[in-house]
Amino acid sequence: MIRAVVGIIRLYFGLGISFGLIVFCSILYQYFTAERVTESLGEVAGNALLQAFFRFLLWAPQLWQTMMYTNRSFLDWLLLPNFVP
Repeated sequence: MIRAVVGIIRLYFGLGISFGLIVFCSILYQYFTAERVTESLGEVAGNALLQAFFRFLLWAPQLWQTMMYTNRSFLDWLLLPNFVP
């Protein structure tokens, strides 16, 4: 039973790490491909780290809320963390 619980916890945090890395890289990619940059790289990287950390910890509730209460797709949720409907 303990092995099953440990396996579920590893799966949750494993997915959280991958989703957090994707969000972090997506934010930095959007920064480097923007035509007009208004913020410094340090501010953007700090914001990206914070959003990646919260995506790492809270990916399941965020995904549930996004899929149930908005019309966003999974790919939009994954790649566009700053999306405002």
